[in-house]
Order: sequence, then C-alpha cells, then structure tokens
Amino acid sequence: MRKGRKIRVVVVDESEEALKGIRSFLEGHREIEVVGEFRDGYDLVDKAKELGPDLIITNIHAPRMSGIEYTLALRETMPNTRFIVFTDLAGSAALKKASEDALVCVDQSQLAERLDREIRRLFPGSGDTD
Repeated sequence: MRKGRKIRVVVVDESEEALKGIRSFLEGHREIEVVGEFRDGYDLVDKAKELGPDLIITNIHAPRMSGIEYTLALRETMPNTRFIVFTDLAGSAALKKASEDALVCVDQSQLAERLDREIRRLFPGSGDTD
C-alpha cells in the first residue's frame, strides 16, 4: 500500500444488518475507504478486479458460493489482496479450513474487537484507526 493512500475495503455478508454494522465501523477510520458491499460471493468475484480492493472482509457463509471458495478463487487472481474471514462456528472444521485459506480468520463474536488490530497488522504504517 502506498503511503497516503486509503485502504480500499470490500465487505461481504448475506445479512444487510451485518453489512451496515461493519461498514459503519470501517467508515469511522479515516485511512479506510469502503469501495463495495456484496451479499453474494458470485457478485464479488465478478466485480472484485474492477474495484481493486486491498482488503476483503467476508463471512465464511454466503449464498451460492462459500467465503472459502471465493477467497481461494480471488487469491489466485488478486495475490496482493488481503482477506479477513469471519464465522460464528468457533472451533469448527469450517473455521480451521478458513484459517488455512485466509490470511486472517476471526470468530464472529470477536470481529469488532479484532478488526482494528488485524487491519493494522496487515497494513503496517497505515496510520491511526480512529
């Protein structure tokens, strides 16, 4: 990421409420620009290259295509994009698989408290997150 450039973020979750909550949280950070929201993995895959996100924050569960499936597909075509995958299945095989395939995997119950830390870790020198 170039100094002075905002972190371009796309958020994916089938829940409109979750999308609103994550967007609201991210918009409170001056170094972040939310460039897209999707409720479906297919739509994300179709538009991701065009949007050019630095970071995709996604729920592991999505209609028609799982978060793991589109994370793997996009990592091949967009190797510089970072991924934070979250799930409500703590300790599950799905969480273990997501941890192997994503750069960061977070239990959904910890998402709010971990987003700041993980974004700073993935994008060192990105500035303050307040």
